[in-house]
Amino acid sequence: LDSGEPHEPRVDPGSPGDVWWAYGPDEDTVWLVGEAGRIFRYSRADESFTPISSPTDETLFGIWGPPGGPLYAVGGYVPPATGQAVIVRIEGDTASLVTDLPASIDPKELFFKVWGLSADELWVIGDRGGVLHLENGTWSRQVLPSSPRLVTLHGSGGDDVVIVGGGAN
Repeated sequence: LDSGEPHEPRVDPGSPGDVWWAYGPDEDTVWLVGEAGRIFRYSRADESFTPISSPTDETLFGIWGPPGGPLYAVGGYVPPATGQAVIVRIEGDTASLVTDLPASIDPKELFFKVWGLSADELWVIGDRGGVLHLENGTWSRQVLPSSPRLVTLHGSGGDDVVIVGGGAN
């Protein structure tokens, strides 16, 4: 939106490909994720990008984490490519795949966004109506009726999480 205020110039992270989501857990840092598993940390203080080595080449569509971390990035392969939906846990400059997810996840599912209250309580949503919930170190999964495409979520507490869908839903 053009507010009439001066705009900051575009910045180049130094590698080709699209960035899909940005998240700033504090005033100085912005995390960016995107195509081919790209993960960057941007420092506003010195206007620099630090690439983080990713454990996946799948597109990452969302990232969230409490100030001080850890952060979680979510995604999957965009059709016609096939592969498993992914969650990447980022601590400092180290990114690793989350491997203790429920076995009931559809292999063609994509995860779009993640949001939470703390490092021990968060939600992940995706394109087949699936809602993952991490609570006290354990993941659980439920699927909403009619399996709608879920594209984003946010909340203010454990009893106040809003999930919205898109596409043809």
